[in-house]
Amino acid sequence: MIMASQDVTKVICENEKSTIDCNGREIVIVDAYFGRRDGTTCLKAGQKSESCETGAKSAVTQKCFRRQSCYLEAKSSTFGTECTNTANYLSVTYRCKDYPTSLVICQNYQAKLICPQNQQIQITKGFFGRSNKVTCFIGNVGNTKCSASGVQQKLRTLCNGKRECSLSAGGNMFGNPCPGITKYLELQYKCVSIKLAPSPVIANKDQPRWKMLTFCKTPDFKLRCYKKYGRVIEVVRVMHGKTNLGTCTKGNTATCESVLSKLRRQCDDTHICPIKPASFGLVDLCHDKSKYLKITYKCKIGCSRSQFECRSDRTCKPDSFKCNGKRECSDGSDEDNCFSTTTTQPPAPPQQPQQPSNIPAEDDEDVMNIHICIDDDPTLKCDKTKNAVIDVKQATYGRNSVRTCPMGNIGTTSCGPVNILPDVKKSCNGKQACSIYAPAKDPCMGTTKYFKIRYSCIKRN
Repeated sequence: MIMASQDVTKVICENEKSTIDCNGREIVIVDAYFGRRDGTTCLKAGQKSESCETGAKSAVTQKCFRRQSCYLEAKSSTFGTECTNTANYLSVTYRCKDYPTSLVICQNYQAKLICPQNQQIQITKGFFGRSNKVTCFIGNVGNTKCSASGVQQKLRTLCNGKRECSLSAGGNMFGNPCPGITKYLELQYKCVSIKLAPSPVIANKDQPRWKMLTFCKTPDFKLRCYKKYGRVIEVVRVMHGKTNLGTCTKGNTATCESVLSKLRRQCDDTHICPIKPASFGLVDLCHDKSKYLKITYKCKIGCSRSQFECRSDRTCKPDSFKCNGKRECSDGSDEDNCFSTTTTQPPAPPQQPQQPSNIPAEDDEDVMNIHICIDDDPTLKCDKTKNAVIDVKQATYGRNSVRTCPMGNIGTTSCGPVNILPDVKKSCNGKQACSIYAPAKDPCMGTTKYFKIRYSCIKRN
């Protein structure tokens, strides 16, 4: 058990991965560097040992900000290439602290309440005004019997039921109980577990159904679930092998896992999903009659990728209803994390979502649309045997959906996505394989993001 005030150092050798974890408490980065300070750590026979380091605190803080667990990879492409003549490692010193349950915000200042994953805010006390001459000792503090009414109820309306809540001790939100006196907002809150409503009861005829498709035997290569019943696809397993040898025999298990991962990224949480074996590297699947690809999937209750789920009644709403300044969900959860303290105007609604971009275009065999999650292999590939090279058409980084890559800390869905097309084209175009990396500027600290890439494989000139 790590105590709240105890500093812990984690060392990750170059090109290796690891996780720092505070077991439900908040990570605070004390120091971090990438390089080498001694002659023994992460040093193998034949490797050079030269003292060299680059500061990594800012990059690690951005990745781990206000998180309970943080996945890190020690790569020079992330932390810099200044130390090229030595075996590098990433050293991170951090401590764990409890999330705060009380807060004081001085007049005209801002702050944010935040609870751990799967917990929500519950306001227990609220005060705006002045009750002493010590707190927020700036300006005129003469009147110490100054308080606004109805503060606790306003705070509850604004923050209860949310995981994050931004607040400002200014403007006219709480009134002006004592003009000319410097005031402050004082509150207490606790984080309570989220209680989800049970799934709605549906007719027996629409109970979850398990389906199978065997390629080279099934003419229509599409996975389908009925949209009118609120069903979306969940890929369960993939079998790839030879009919006379059994399924996924020793030696091709990795192929099964690779196809399963790609299928889940492509099809999960959609209503219809076209499948093209060539996009999974199975170009000879139907030429050898002894081979087959069998996909097992089920139709589950859920929202599609172009929708979000209201918290209390679990109904599905279009993404365009999120943060549009209107109460579309009965509990107001569609306006979570949309509060702005810098403007009185409601946030602009997001653009109308298009068809999920990870479904291959019907009229373009070579175009691939993929999402790359934080733990996925960030590599784009084209078939070497066809002398094909990469041509990137679209590349973004951020998060605008809770359904895509639903792991890690999903603090907000209003995170970009930022356009990284110029950088990805520079790194990948004209190559048969390349790796992509997150941009230096984090569009939303503390939120787990993903890449959205659209590319094709073209004939090398």
